[in-house]
Amino acid sequence: MRKKIFWPCFLISAMLIILCSVVICAALSFSYENSAKRQLSAQLDVLTYDFTPSEAENRPNSYSEDYHVLIISPENEVLYDSQSEAVEDYSSLYDINQARETEEGEYIYNDGSYMRKVICRARMLADGTVIHISVSQLSIWGMLLRALPVAAAALLFAFFASLIFSKAAGKSIADKVNGISLEAPLESDDYEEFTPLLTKIEHYNRRMQTKLDKLKRRRSEFYAVTEGMSEGLIVLGKSGTILSINKAAQKLFNTDANCKGKNILTVYRGTAIQDIIERAWRGEHGETVQEISGREYRLSASPVTTDEKTAGVYVLAVDITEKAQAERMRREFTANVSHELKTPLHSIMGAAELMENGLMKPEDAPQFIERIHSEAKHLVELVNDIIRLSQLDENTDFPKETVPVKELASEIANALSSEAESRNVSLVIAGDEAKIYGSKRLIYEIIYNLCDNAIKYNVPGGKVEVLIQDGETVRIIVSDTGIGIPKEYQQRIFERFYRVDKSHSRSTGGTGLGLSIVKHAAEYHNAKITLDSEVGKGTSITIEFLKS
Repeated sequence: MRKKIFWPCFLISAMLIILCSVVICAALSFSYENSAKRQLSAQLDVLTYDFTPSEAENRPNSYSEDYHVLIISPENEVLYDSQSEAVEDYSSLYDINQARETEEGEYIYNDGSYMRKVICRARMLADGTVIHISVSQLSIWGMLLRALPVAAAALLFAFFASLIFSKAAGKSIADKVNGISLEAPLESDDYEEFTPLLTKIEHYNRRMQTKLDKLKRRRSEFYAVTEGMSEGLIVLGKSGTILSINKAAQKLFNTDANCKGKNILTVYRGTAIQDIIERAWRGEHGETVQEISGREYRLSASPVTTDEKTAGVYVLAVDITEKAQAERMRREFTANVSHELKTPLHSIMGAAELMENGLMKPEDAPQFIERIHSEAKHLVELVNDIIRLSQLDENTDFPKETVPVKELASEIANALSSEAESRNVSLVIAGDEAKIYGSKRLIYEIIYNLCDNAIKYNVPGGKVEVLIQDGETVRIIVSDTGIGIPKEYQQRIFERFYRVDKSHSRSTGGTGLGLSIVKHAAEYHNAKITLDSEVGKGTSITIEFLKS
């Protein structure tokens, strides 16, 4: 800024000094010239007054040394020359020739150096004698040369003055500019010249503020959406730098918001995720499944394109643990159903083939018929249980009513009495006359399956008790003195077709779906299941219903 102020100031000052010098010298030269002309005219008047040629040589000291005086006779002879150097070619003096023609002559010429000029005047007398007088003075160039030191001093002064002024002015302007508030530029009105600029800054600020507000709103919306996601989301910039990471991703990768600006490798070093990120940078979609902290996640990476170029990559982590488990359970269920159906069918087909081919003895026929009937009955029970589970899975709306729990339990005890007697197990119903509002059919299934299992997995001389407790909630507690369930299997007994002791299960019968039906029926009623079991001592299962 100082240079931009200094040079214009100095150049303008220099131009003014030079221009003033030229004008002053020209004015002085013109003034001196006019003054010299008047003086020469006055001297001519003095010389020509009562002049006679005989007096010319008698006046050698009557003329100033500043003047050059020539007296020329009518015959063009030099009668007098005030300077020692005689003019040999006086005919070249224009003023003399002009005087002979018009009685008065005037001529101005420069000397050889152009630094001085000679002003000449001549007058012809009545007898033809011509008197010439001239004076030498500085020309305008000579004056400029004389004024050069002064002009140089003035230019030097102007240089330093401009330097000082530019420094002071630059500092003053810089201070004013630095003092301008960019938030409110129009409040700084010290210089009117800045008003157009400040107005533009104000308009620019408004436009930028509008854009910033819009970006902030979008960022807030993006933040609100991503922070509310259960899926982990990471946005990567160039070189894998983390630009954004939501809370779900922070929790998943055990990090915090301070990882922004760092490379993705500082958060997770898995090679699989690096592969899909590299694919995304190539403009492709990458996906992989990884186990992180004991859960399964589907990690997908996709490119973010701008003008058909990959500007970034976003990585999405979706927890698919439940989905994967459900898929495994579906495959296991399908395999188990196939096995459970094939076993009785093979038994029925084997007995039927023996009867068809006449390979059995007549006395064995009742036994084979009983076997076919038993296996067919088992198939019907299995199909019915599968249908019930299917209905529960599909959230079928079952009819609801007020169910007297103890009365229903007594009905179930009567239905299972023969089974209990055959296994030498006592079945007792005790507790309060509680009522539950729900599906009678599903509550029946809950109590029936719990009692049926308690009888089948009991010991001879054992006991099964159904205790109903009525309080803030209604609790159905089915306990037995049976073989018990090992702790490592207790989390899986409610899975479909899962049996702790498969050999014992075959001998006791059953479909393997009873406890799974209990679990789903309890969930249908928003009931809570509690299991307490110890090997060799027995099992207690509590179903706790909320009162509606």
